[in-house]
Amino acid sequence: MPPRTIAEASDLVRSRKLSPVDLTQECLETIERLNPTLNAFITITAESALQEAQQAEEEIAHGDWRGPLHGIPIGLKDLIDTAGIRTTAASAVFRDRIPTQDANVVKQLQAAGAVFVGKHHAGPITRTVEDAAILLDALSEPSTRCREALEQGIEKLVIGIPRQYFFEDLHPEVAAAVDRAIVQLTALVSGIRELNLAVDEDRTLQSAEAYAYHRERIAASPEVYQPETLRRIRSGERFTASEYQSALEDLRQVRREIVGKFEEVDVLVMPTTPIPAPRIAALIENPSLLRPTELFLLRNTRPVNVWGLPAISVPCGFTKEGLPIGLQIVGPPGGEAKVLRAAHAYEKFTKKK
Repeated sequence: MPPRTIAEASDLVRSRKLSPVDLTQECLETIERLNPTLNAFITITAESALQEAQQAEEEIAHGDWRGPLHGIPIGLKDLIDTAGIRTTAASAVFRDRIPTQDANVVKQLQAAGAVFVGKHHAGPITRTVEDAAILLDALSEPSTRCREALEQGIEKLVIGIPRQYFFEDLHPEVAAAVDRAIVQLTALVSGIRELNLAVDEDRTLQSAEAYAYHRERIAASPEVYQPETLRRIRSGERFTASEYQSALEDLRQVRREIVGKFEEVDVLVMPTTPIPAPRIAALIENPSLLRPTELFLLRNTRPVNVWGLPAISVPCGFTKEGLPIGLQIVGPPGGEAKVLRAAHAYEKFTKKK
């Protein structure tokens, strides 16, 4: 049976029980078989991936093992610049864009010996918390030791539950799964504390910055944008410089206040999304539902992004239809290791059940 995690594959590759070339070839064959249906990859870099895998295999054979990502195939989101390889952002605007330089995260992953198989998901998206920690250790500057800290335990942590806003209008099955997860966490931590977080849904900054970035392209070639995307971007045209600066100062104040909340708790726990994933067919049939559904799906994750806080989503159950339900764990600025520890402890606990 092939390895299912980075940690498993890494041990086999390092001990030379598994060839990086064979692992990469199997990954590429899987992509070829499933991508026509899933459309997960925009660009597939099969030739260069096999060359990188061969190089990794030779390096490891000569005792030059770089770490747990050495010889491991991974994908990169197509927002991340890769020298000589198309980086399109999944947009017709950039369909022919080929960067001349690698982004820093690409350089770091290359230094760690990772094998790039193509361009697609943000991330890290992994099967386990341990795998996410492995990737974060490689991507961080300076490098962290999140993987080493996973087993430190969370019995001294206090978990915050922001019921207001984040737990409102939940799908019944999401609510039940998350409440069950909180009960399970209660047995692992020092305490659970409910608290309120003020969420400002004002979109001045995002709208204004998106418009500023795309303004010249919209003026030159509006036809390459989808109509709905064009409408959203143009909504930022109406904001003045003073309105932008005022919204920026408001955000700075909110971020200071959010940091203060972590004097009371170590991490926050909430549903990742208020509802299960909608069916694509239903949205295609009724396109007017697309934007409202998208906004509702993003309701609990968007504020965390705006606040600049580290977060992870871990599985906490399934709906009756078999759709996954996620539990979001959020930490203070710089609290990635604490977030991963909490997620890892919960993951281990649920696997025992």
